[in-house]
Amino acid sequence: MYYLLLHLLCVGFLYLLIRIFAGRLTVIPNSRHIFVQPPLPLKYHLLNRAGIIIKFLFNINLFGTYNFEWLKQKAIKSNEQDLGYVLDDFGDQMEMNLFEEAFEQGRKGWLVDPFISTVGWFSRRVWLVKALKERLRIVDDLKHHPEIREIEIRAPLIILGLPRTGTTLLYNLLAQDPFACYPRLWQCLNPSLSRQHKKSSVTDTTTNDPRLPEEIDFLATTKLTIPTIDQTHYLNVELPEECSFLFKNMLIDVNAGVTSGLFGSSASFIKFISDQSSRMDSYYRYHRLLIQFLVYKSQRKISHVLLKSAAHSLCIQSLLKTYPDARLIQTHRDPLKVIPSFSSLYLQVRSVLANCVSLEDLGQKSLKTCANLIDSIMEQRETTKSPQQFFDLHYHQLIQDPINCIRQIYSYYQLTYTNEFEAKMLDYLKHNVQGKHGRHDYSLDKFNLCKTEIRQRFRVYQEKFNILRES
Repeated sequence: MYYLLLHLLCVGFLYLLIRIFAGRLTVIPNSRHIFVQPPLPLKYHLLNRAGIIIKFLFNINLFGTYNFEWLKQKAIKSNEQDLGYVLDDFGDQMEMNLFEEAFEQGRKGWLVDPFISTVGWFSRRVWLVKALKERLRIVDDLKHHPEIREIEIRAPLIILGLPRTGTTLLYNLLAQDPFACYPRLWQCLNPSLSRQHKKSSVTDTTTNDPRLPEEIDFLATTKLTIPTIDQTHYLNVELPEECSFLFKNMLIDVNAGVTSGLFGSSASFIKFISDQSSRMDSYYRYHRLLIQFLVYKSQRKISHVLLKSAAHSLCIQSLLKTYPDARLIQTHRDPLKVIPSFSSLYLQVRSVLANCVSLEDLGQKSLKTCANLIDSIMEQRETTKSPQQFFDLHYHQLIQDPINCIRQIYSYYQLTYTNEFEAKMLDYLKHNVQGKHGRHDYSLDKFNLCKTEIRQRFRVYQEKFNILRES
């Protein structure tokens, strides 16, 4: 009992010391910004504080402690531990050069981010190693199942447009179609075949994949660090999720321009991923391969693939080169509602990755990101040769009568609409009312956003698509 008491006193003293000392080392470069300290659980808070002290005392940037080759070797060893045998073939070197380029571009941003936390460093390292592990498995899978590359992806139904415009509700409703094939969150993060299926029949039964419990545990840990995330965007590893998570398997974080200090602003990150069409064409070819894996594992009759990501708005030309007969749904909503909601979502994500967060900076990055998304999609829609591939859907219409909106979409694209599909949608709406997981509160003032500036910046967009003003 005495030793336990002494141990607790020592731990308490160490915590106070770290908190006081590290607090003095957290330098805020611009005092006019409003900064917040992330409300993390104690163990993560201590880890972040310890990282600040190490960086100060030894001038060490954790992101400088590993390179691409180190990550590859780490992935090989990790796979060997998991599988009991060695996979060391990363496949096509040109594709791997793209992976390395994405890593190096990301690393540049992480090295200059003044607020990146120790937890942020660990989470990124885990993601990078995991993506390379999946790359090894995918290359190996294709050796045993070359027929995967022959699977046709015909006329996928793809949701794009600004985030926070009802895309998640629309996606979940469309996923109720028993003949739609869509990626779940755990499948986005684990696109390769399950190892236990190597010499047996492949199945989409999620309970048979040993990686599913791991993802459930990981998501539970994530929700401990972001306790209010479900109020903003409900996460469940077995529910439909954005295919933007598939880009993580290419070492690309499409949200990095907002959630980190990557390149200093979201605008320069967007420039990186879209300034060379050949680069994006290659990334989308790999995206298509991962979708082929998804269809192969489904082992059932499907009518179409269903996908969703705001990131597609940046690269419609590459998207249509890869999926030339794609059916595209663009959602619309008043930017005065979109931008503070978007800022609020990424405040929660950024809080896990940083020691402190500038609300004003985050608001400005969200504004620039949304503006770039809209500029990009409007420009590309002007030049597209097939404007009939687009269907425009407004947020207020979706909220007022979601079933009728789905009927219109299916009629427009001549998809088969069944009574079973409608019954499943009605059941989903009954059990997933808005605010079920808590109310999401957000405002322009919190992020020092200017109503007049937003109205002016999005004036052309609102007039062109006749966007209803919500305030």
